[in-house]
Amino acid sequence: MIPDEQTESEDTTLFPPWKELLKIASDWEYGSFHEHLDIAIVLGVDYGTPKYYEYMTTVSNKLSRIGKRIECIHEKGYRVLTPEEYPKAACEDVDGTSRVLKRGINQIYDAPVQKMEHGTQKKIEAITTHMGRTYVHLVSAATEVKELAGIQRKQKMLSASATKKGKE
Repeated sequence: MIPDEQTESEDTTLFPPWKELLKIASDWEYGSFHEHLDIAIVLGVDYGTPKYYEYMTTVSNKLSRIGKRIECIHEKGYRVLTPEEYPKAACEDVDGTSRVLKRGINQIYDAPVQKMEHGTQKKIEAITTHMGRTYVHLVSAATEVKELAGIQRKQKMLSASATKKGKE
């Protein structure tokens, strides 16, 4: 063995620093909480810096692949979700995605198509239809995940109708 050569052992600090945190975080218990400042020490960067969040994004993505999802608790730290919390977290992600997709559909739908070339107009129509179908599938899946998570869907239209009937 070459004298300067290091073997990867329990005492070896991994590089880049996110790998060291990933090694540590892999052993975090479900439901456990870890402060930003403690995490920053392991990473060797200041909490709140772009590098800190870059490393945390990488660690979060890698942890998800091994069945551990972390959530950021604003200005406090990160908490490892329990397995029972995954459906609710998925709902939040799907809701966010559906809002962004709906905004995109509205933007393409409101585009001044009549001022575009004919070929572009046809492409816009096809894209709008495809995006609309994708949105319907996404909302349908979101409804299923919400049922699994035990989240009640707000029935705004039904409650508004019930209020009107009560006034008559």
